[in-house]
Amino acid sequence: MRHGTGNALPLTPERPGPASGGQAPAHGFTLIEIAVVVAIMGIILAAGIIRLSPTSVHMAQAEYTAHIIAADLRRAQSQAITDGKSHYVLFAGSVDDFTSYAIYRTESPSDVQVDETRTFPDSVTVTGAANRVTFTPGGDALENGAFSVTVPGRSFDITVTLATGAVSTREVEL
Repeated sequence: MRHGTGNALPLTPERPGPASGGQAPAHGFTLIEIAVVVAIMGIILAAGIIRLSPTSVHMAQAEYTAHIIAADLRRAQSQAITDGKSHYVLFAGSVDDFTSYAIYRTESPSDVQVDETRTFPDSVTVTGAANRVTFTPGGDALENGAFSVTVPGRSFDITVTLATGAVSTREVEL
């Protein structure tokens, strides 16, 4: 028996659209939604730029430099104990403005540099009471070490205690 084709149901449901008198389905974003997303991205970007301003980068360099100097002083002390020979950290430049430093091992007839020379960033000023701190094979310091690492707005003091060789770092309020 043959069924009439005029009353057949479609195989897929019809979606309302402009041709059928309904509204078209929404595809994409409205202008307001895009504007809100762009505004939020702008705020996040502005916050990031403020956090990475040259001043904050210089302040971070001062902290990093202070911690590297302190770590290298401790390393010179540790190497003196391990090798059984005195090691010292020698700063180059004047006590009002050191430019670099390196670790040396005391040898005869001449001392040996045991590590690469570390140069300070131009934005950082490193000063000290003396240009050398020596550690004995027992780990004791033969000199008091007092150094300051400074940029505008931030400063760190590094201290090496005579005899014990203890190395400490602290931020100084400006």
